[in-house]
Amino acid sequence: MIVGFPGETEEDFENLCDFVREMKIDRLGVFTYSREEDTPAYSLDNQIDEEEKEKRRDTIMLIQSEVSEEQNKKKIGQTVKVLVEGRDEIIKSWYGRTYADSEEIDGKVFFKSDRKIAEGEFADVLVEQTMEYDLFGVETNQAR
Repeated sequence: MIVGFPGETEEDFENLCDFVREMKIDRLGVFTYSREEDTPAYSLDNQIDEEEKEKRRDTIMLIQSEVSEEQNKKKIGQTVKVLVEGRDEIIKSWYGRTYADSEEIDGKVFFKSDRKIAEGEFADVLVEQTMEYDLFGVETNQAR
């Protein structure tokens, strides 16, 4: 989503906030409108100042973090297939992502396993806990 397009009113922005709360979008990116020369919007009246655009972006992302956490909690007790990307030695967990997660953008799935797993392998992970963007669990297919 883009916030801060010229002419966007406070009412428009509140409607957008309500939309994000109601639609419960799993993954949402929010960007501020960027004024570019030689575009039709460049000369539109009612340009929004940068500070207000950033405030609006941050507000939507805060709402989205609450939505994401709520959506993730619904995954507790489910098993998800994870593409293993590596191991975090500090927290002693493997990590990866599901088919729906983009690398370096979306959350990760952290999980415990007793076996050595190669990067690029798949693991079935039972989700036991969640945070706003990440899932935590245990591998269910450890015996191989």
